[in-house]
Amino acid sequence: MYHSVGEPGPTFGVGRAPFLQHLEWIRSHKTVSGLLELVEQARSKPVADDAVAVTFDDGYLDNYECAIPACVERGIPATIFIAWDALGSPAFRGGLPMMSRDHVRELAALPGITIGSHTLSHPKLSRLDPEVQRRELCDSKAVLEDWLGKPVETFCYPFGDYAPGTVELVRACGYRLAVTTRVGAFRVDRPFEIPRIPVSRFSESILEATLTQGYLLYAKAAGRC
Repeated sequence: MYHSVGEPGPTFGVGRAPFLQHLEWIRSHKTVSGLLELVEQARSKPVADDAVAVTFDDGYLDNYECAIPACVERGIPATIFIAWDALGSPAFRGGLPMMSRDHVRELAALPGITIGSHTLSHPKLSRLDPEVQRRELCDSKAVLEDWLGKPVETFCYPFGDYAPGTVELVRACGYRLAVTTRVGAFRVDRPFEIPRIPVSRFSESILEATLTQGYLLYAKAAGRC
């Protein structure tokens, strides 16, 4: 799970040089699939131990300028979760500029790139009543589909936050999967609560530890436990 890719970046971002190193390591050591394809595969047969999927949250301009072109150049599929109302903002989280609606349309046409929804306004969904949650979930899907002319089937909970009833709302809106910011093992029977590993300011060696030996080793290497 990536956010911003650039220099200098906020604490939830990663520099461009380390990011490119990450991609080279992933390409050399892992089997990379699109997120939806990986989940669909898991429903019919075991997923390979070296399987990974790359995702980006929010829709930062540096994703359009650097991160996604780098993925496409290396043949690495990626899913970008877009917060629709934030598009075109000169200063979103961390004061970072966001890509435009036209940028999103351009990226959606690239090979291996999937656009997912990250709601309209990037709220903490657990703080909203069910009807407002439904609008954030369903309307963001509808507006993206109208803009892109293709189905939007993947969703990401802003801040990884959701209430017990939110999962059913996501399902009812017609999504096929949803991802969180929680770390853990993927369960095929919980496609609307898929865990991910956050990637921020750490080295290639920590990325390798994360993807080969689990989150606990990553947490120790990063000084988080």
